[in-house]
Amino acid sequence: MSTPTLEQLTLLSWLKRGRQRKLVLVELQEHEPIFPEELRKIINHKITIGTKLSMREISRQLKEFKQHNLALCLDENAPWGRSYILTKKGNNLKQLYYK
Repeated sequence: MSTPTLEQLTLLSWLKRGRQRKLVLVELQEHEPIFPEELRKIINHKITIGTKLSMREISRQLKEFKQHNLALCLDENAPWGRSYILTKKGNNLKQLYYK
């Protein structure tokens, strides 16, 4: 992978400042759509210490990921049951995070 851009470094800093953001990034996949409720269950199952995440917190994180173009809602107009995937930009950030 090439040298990170300023935007990538800024997003990486933003990501590292938020425990919930890191948890969401780890579980979102680029090619596997997931519903917020499924995401919440997976994350909460893995949390052994600390407070579990509520649907409100998951929704807020997904909204922020969309605003930063890190996640994409595949069915934006659905009243409920929206599914999300990680964008290419989000996947690149995920790779930087694990680097």
